[in-house]
Amino acid sequence: MTAAAANILVADDDTGFRTSLSSILRDQGLSVFEASTAMEAVEVVREEPVNFSVLDVHMPGGTGLEAYKLIVSIRYIPVIFVTGDIDQHIVNEARHLGALMVLEKPPNIALMFELLNRAMWMLEANLRMIEQLDVTDLFSWE
Repeated sequence: MTAAAANILVADDDTGFRTSLSSILRDQGLSVFEASTAMEAVEVVREEPVNFSVLDVHMPGGTGLEAYKLIVSIRYIPVIFVTGDIDQHIVNEARHLGALMVLEKPPNIALMFELLNRAMWMLEANLRMIEQLDVTDLFSWE
């Protein structure tokens, strides 16, 4: 799975930022789903084949951090958090949740693509490893 095969959720209440980032991602051939609130982001993940997310930290209806806690209860999706007011508390909580990175707005697009490519490579490697695993060995009582 490469970044080109990614289905990305971009969740941000700033319409200009969200549509600009989504347009850049689409121009790279990526499939993009958009949300403007924390709960919309969770609903998109429930309904769509999202496998990567970019979440704003501060959104209506809850933070991106809170939304991500709900998202990973549905399934694991790598995340980059973006924020206009980065601080150590946000960085610490994002790390605790397993975020790839917290980027200050406007984010470095080249860095975002590098992180996306790495995340997709890691997911593919994990899927290959799981496919090769013989689960019957795990449940053998002999």
